Amino acid sequence: MPRYVHVPTEATHQLIRQAYEAGGPYQWAREAWKNSEESHASIIQFGIEEQAAERLGVLRRTIMDNGEGMEPDDLKIFLTTFGGGGKPIGMDQNFGQGFKSAVLPWNPYGVVVISYTRNNPEGAMLWIYRDDQGNYALKEWPAHDEDGDFVTYMSTPRPFNDEAHGCNWGAIRPEWMETGTIMVLLGQSSESSTWQGDPEPSRNENVDGLIRYLNGRLLTVPDRSGAPIETTVFDLYERKSAERRASKDKTVVLPSGQEMVWRPRRIHGLRHFIPKTELTGTVVVDEHGTSTTAGGSRDVTVVGSLLCSWD
Repeated sequence: MPRYVHVPTEATHQLIRQAYEAGGPYQWAREAWKNSEESHASIIQFGIEEQAAERLGVLRRTIMDNGEGMEPDDLKIFLTTFGGGGKPIGMDQNFGQGFKSAVLPWNPYGVVVISYTRNNPEGAMLWIYRDDQGNYALKEWPAHDEDGDFVTYMSTPRPFNDEAHGCNWGAIRPEWMETGTIMVLLGQSSESSTWQGDPEPSRNENVDGLIRYLNGRLLTVPDRSGAPIETTVFDLYERKSAERRASKDKTVVLPSGQEMVWRPRRIHGLRHFIPKTELTGTVVVDEHGTSTTAGGSRDVTVVGSLLCSWD
């Protein structure tokens, strides 16, 4: 029997890092959105976890959907199988450049995944983090019997109240989610705010950039039951006046007393921004000022302008 090439456990984090470097800014958002879309979600929300915001002033980015969810064993496969997760691997597939490799390097403290299915309506959660040796591992919690005696360690408990991190993991679930999956990005420590995205300076991520990226990567937002998948990114700004009616704004008061307004911003896809009437105009195509004039084909003219301005 031939001896097959394999990757030692201690080398996995190097492969994940290389895959991360090969991807660009906001790759994690695209991968997360695609996973949610493939789970048949009709709602995909890039939100902000409110409990830790109110209690600790920590603003953690969440990604939620109302798809089919994952069973506890599937959760483990999804987050501990590099280059797999049940999807085909090939040059025209993701070959490992998926959510794990795009999100784990800038969230060494951990990514919490909570999933609800019809078979498991109370949910299961999993926490993957980078250990002191640089390897990725699942956090484990002790399980006890009815008498309070220790039985074993488990890595997929039911969502529980976690005072140390300022939130009840089970209370994150929104009313619109019967089944689905929640991901909470914890960043580099328990005090990290991840709502703006990857803090790596060379990536220069922020909420405006995330919205432009998603609108640019999605030509159209696919339909689900006759309506486009409701994709929303939540932004934050400080309330400085009472100009807008409070009833229209969702606000959270941080421990410092600062009032933050949660502002939902909808993702429509690139085609939404293409006017329905023909346009003509001139587009600058390089840094030397070279321009081209087009007319008669609205898709070519306008999409070219949008890509030039966004890239």
